[in-house]
Amino acid sequence: MEIIVKKTLKYLKIYVDESLHLNIPIEEYSGIQSWIEGDNLCSYCIEFYLKNGQKILCTYEDKKIWMLILNKIDEVL
Repeated sequence: MEIIVKKTLKYLKIYVDESLHLNIPIEEYSGIQSWIEGDNLCSYCIEFYLKNGQKILCTYEDKKIWMLILNKIDEVL
């Protein structure tokens, strides 16, 4: 599994195995939050906040993917 996060002048882009997974306009980006839901069968969540009050919620079943995405985002922001 390859995760690539790119920040351009206009977008924050997340790719999973070379396919675009998420594209957020940088000028709209306000913040990020992540958490784990559940005890046995966990969901791993990342929520992106936009300046207009909207949110983008991404939920993953694989902790490794979730952690890779968070670490790559931290590298570019």
